[in-house]
Amino acid sequence: MASFYWIKLYHEILDDPKMGKLPDRAWRRCVELFLLAGDTEEGGALPELSDIAWRLRVPEDELLEDLQTLEAVGILGQNDGHWHVSNFAKRQKAVADDERQRQYRKRRRTRNESVMDVTGDNAGCHESVTERNADKSRKDKKGEDTEKDSAAGTAKPSKPPPETPPPEKKPTPAQEMFDALGRLCQYDLTMISRKDRGVLNQVGKRLRDNEKTPDDLAGFARYWYAADWRGQKGQAPKPHDVTSEWGRAQAWLENGGKNARRNERRSKPVDASEAEKRQIEKEQSEHVRRVLERRAAGVVV
Repeated sequence: MASFYWIKLYHEILDDPKMGKLPDRAWRRCVELFLLAGDTEEGGALPELSDIAWRLRVPEDELLEDLQTLEAVGILGQNDGHWHVSNFAKRQKAVADDERQRQYRKRRRTRNESVMDVTGDNAGCHESVTERNADKSRKDKKGEDTEKDSAAGTAKPSKPPPETPPPEKKPTPAQEMFDALGRLCQYDLTMISRKDRGVLNQVGKRLRDNEKTPDDLAGFARYWYAADWRGQKGQAPKPHDVTSEWGRAQAWLENGGKNARRNERRSKPVDASEAEKRQIEKEQSEHVRRVLERRAAGVVV
């Protein structure tokens, strides 16, 4: 298998008609997918479409069009709806030591034969022609420089135009939700594991499917650290806590930051039988109080 840091990219790509006939965007996307397959380390299997789109910073519809283009020429394939690079494991596997030595000797023999052709009996002829061409080029260049100096006088050379910085790529909604959710759950996004990245993408997609935005996560954070016992202890929420506690957070926010369940319990209407029972208990308590007061005053009851 390929290492985590690099993959094999063969010279024959330059002469491969499948690659050579690809549009520039598809050619670039192909190499990016090779690298992503090597990073995934699953025998050429690629992540989910939404994860690929976020990793390459491209819209999903544009990415799907590129994947279908590469599938049409056999570079990519699908298995149960999952994309993979064709023959990736075969092309990336380690070469046996004897085969590596054989290829090395062949390259060295070919290189030595090429050097002998250049340094043979005609070497002197080639050197003389080269020297004459170099002398002629130096004289022509000197004459051109003299003409330019006489024509320009003491004029200063013009400054090259300033380089225009490339336009900053706007993050996609999926990336914005991923970043906001990572900050809420206090993940270090520069060192996040592949498993945690998958969980964040899954929860973020569920929130976006329910038309939630990163601004809504700010409201959830207020609820978590003010009303949830884990947040009051300083614990950050887990990604799945966000979805499981979302309803309580919304009720808390709509109630002005108060405990919705407690207010519902206080404002619950009392039925008639319960009210009568409380009235009887109140009257009995009042009667007992009056009897005790009379006894204390020496009045016979």
